[in-house]
Amino acid sequence: MQMMTLLPLLVCMHGAAIQGKAPTQKPLQDLGAQVNRAVQKVMQRQNLVGLSVALFRKGKILYVQGFGFADRENKIPADGTSKYRWASISKPLTAIAAMQLVEEAKLDLDRGIRFYVPEFPKKPWPISMRQLLSHQGGIVHYRNGKVIRSKREYKDPHPFTNLVTALDSFKESPLIAEPGTKYSYSTHGFILAGAVIRRAGGAPYWDQVRDRIKVPLGLDSLEPDYQWKDIPGRAVGYRRPWKKAVPIRSTNTDVSWKLPGGGFLSNVRDLARFGAAWGSNKLLKQKSWQTLWTATPLKNGKKPHYGLGFALGTYRGKRLVEHAGAQEKARTWLLSLPEEHTGVAIMSNCEYAKLKALSRTLLALLIPKGPKQDHPSLVARLRADVERLAAPAWEGRGAGTAGGRKAGDWLIENMKALGLMPGVRHKTGPSYVQNFHFGRNNCRNLVGILPGNKNAKDYVLVGAHYDHLGKRGKIYFPGADDNASGVAVTLALAKRFSKQKGKLPYHMAFVFFDAEEKGLIGSRRFVSHQILLTEQIRFVLIFDLVGGNFLPWRKGDIYVMGSEYSPALQVLLKHAQKDFAKEPFQILPLGNYILEPFGPSFARSDYMSFRANKVPYLFLSSATPWYYHRPSDQAKRLDYAKMARVVRLSEKLLQGVCARKRPLPFVEKPRADLQDALRMQQILKECLQHKEHKNFARAHSSFEAMLTQVDQLVKKGKIEESDRRVLQRALVLLFQTVGRHQ
Repeated sequence: MQMMTLLPLLVCMHGAAIQGKAPTQKPLQDLGAQVNRAVQKVMQRQNLVGLSVALFRKGKILYVQGFGFADRENKIPADGTSKYRWASISKPLTAIAAMQLVEEAKLDLDRGIRFYVPEFPKKPWPISMRQLLSHQGGIVHYRNGKVIRSKREYKDPHPFTNLVTALDSFKESPLIAEPGTKYSYSTHGFILAGAVIRRAGGAPYWDQVRDRIKVPLGLDSLEPDYQWKDIPGRAVGYRRPWKKAVPIRSTNTDVSWKLPGGGFLSNVRDLARFGAAWGSNKLLKQKSWQTLWTATPLKNGKKPHYGLGFALGTYRGKRLVEHAGAQEKARTWLLSLPEEHTGVAIMSNCEYAKLKALSRTLLALLIPKGPKQDHPSLVARLRADVERLAAPAWEGRGAGTAGGRKAGDWLIENMKALGLMPGVRHKTGPSYVQNFHFGRNNCRNLVGILPGNKNAKDYVLVGAHYDHLGKRGKIYFPGADDNASGVAVTLALAKRFSKQKGKLPYHMAFVFFDAEEKGLIGSRRFVSHQILLTEQIRFVLIFDLVGGNFLPWRKGDIYVMGSEYSPALQVLLKHAQKDFAKEPFQILPLGNYILEPFGPSFARSDYMSFRANKVPYLFLSSATPWYYHRPSDQAKRLDYAKMARVVRLSEKLLQGVCARKRPLPFVEKPRADLQDALRMQQILKECLQHKEHKNFARAHSSFEAMLTQVDQLVKKGKIEESDRRVLQRALVLLFQTVGRHQ
């Protein structure tokens, strides 16, 4: 069929500017043309009758357009004013209305719902509002269990506009599961949630939605889709009796009984306005939005990809929240990147429309591409190297064991393949191996040198330990993060710099330490035996545990320690941070003293011996995650895209060091930076917010007490020597809490 496309011009609502600047016509026209092509292709492929689209960016509507027909038989075109059913996009509306009552202390998400709606029959287990909004209440849906409808007569011709009465449609049905044990999507559960809102708010559900959401956002076309009302602009629905059939009109089904779960309608412009308000203070406080967008764990610990009324995801490393709608007469999709108030609204009057792929296509057109992504081969190489090092055949790479020797032999093969020269001088000739004994173990440090230019005399050292805990009885410890991740990053850097062989102002030493898990033995032997003269080592870069995430809700953090001993490194870090500003990668400089609550002799990684010899260094780590020193430290848990960014960051830092005309200075007694307290303050505040993690919830009072002490440091405006212990104790608390993961 020939499509009829209307509204060929993009609409920039109220003359709004994009990102504070008046948009030029050409970019808008280009966007419009691209959207039109994408939508027309879907319309033709799926044989859709009508569809309307709206795009929003930074909270402003950029684009509104209709395609096809709102009423095919009467030749009424679809446009920005056509009204479609929201279907299940009504559920986020209900969740927001609930959180508004929570903010007013009128509703408790964790209280049994029969406190509010005693008309709902008692079940074998109590059900909370949180469980209803997260689809964990055990309430039956349409076809996943036995639906029992109460039989009674009603005087009102439209009785189910009263949501307490609407419970008659399912309230006698048995639960399909114990609440909290299973994620099971349920529109009936949201009808019950709407009844709770009606009682808790002291007014009809629709009245609350109208006064609290419709009016503040200016959603003029939003209203319940009551079939007995004549609603101007309401689109006719279409269905197909079978897959390739000609679309025919849908039946006019009554949805008044399920208003909170799927009973609204509006035009696409107002649907987009609703999505653009997600995350804004117009509707809720930020803490409330975070509650809605946090998945509630099931009793078995698993987390569905659904919060409270919102489906959860990511897009190019950014938070994405969305909901789809599927109902007689309509298919809908609304998604948003809420931190940017940017997203897509799609509404169709065809029950067979498939809109997810189109929503992603349009979002990709709307969002400018970020920085160049890491080449897939780098990510794949990092993954392959970690999987090999953590494989059962190498039995956890225990120092001096057969598995550790296999890992070492493989590293030597890699150094040879990259053209690195042997870095250890023996009487018998140069070697890649520094042999040493620890107890009964024969251990090996491995050293490869990338020669610099003809004037190079000194060294830059890049290193990581390759040993782990080995086996204990029949159980082996893979050590994927600790420290196959650091080894893989070091190898990746050796490969990248190998192309500059003979060109750099420094020789580059790539060193893999053994027996570090025995007490940092390998790095100590390397320095004490002067494999490279320490006075010739101008900079050391150490990696340890760079593939995981320390705090479960923070992804992409990398802690960089040691810059306080050489302020010039702080300048290099600031320049490097700019390159990652648009990526999910947080570079967090931190004073190394925080990591050593019991003194330098208890330093946690390979940098200690170099620092003791006044060598400038940086220590990169994600810190110790919950699986630290456990058999669960497996390759599947690591974030390889993050590791690729660590490679890029490290490459930039090394290039910066090589570009300096003077050697890096070393400060023997650096001052503590107030930024350390500010970062710790932020982390502690986040720990108090994330009660969904049981180990953090149990330590809530400890975090409150520690935050009070850190707040005092921040208020004082400086950190004295005696204050360092506060930050050290805070980190100990964090380590202990993370280690209690369940």
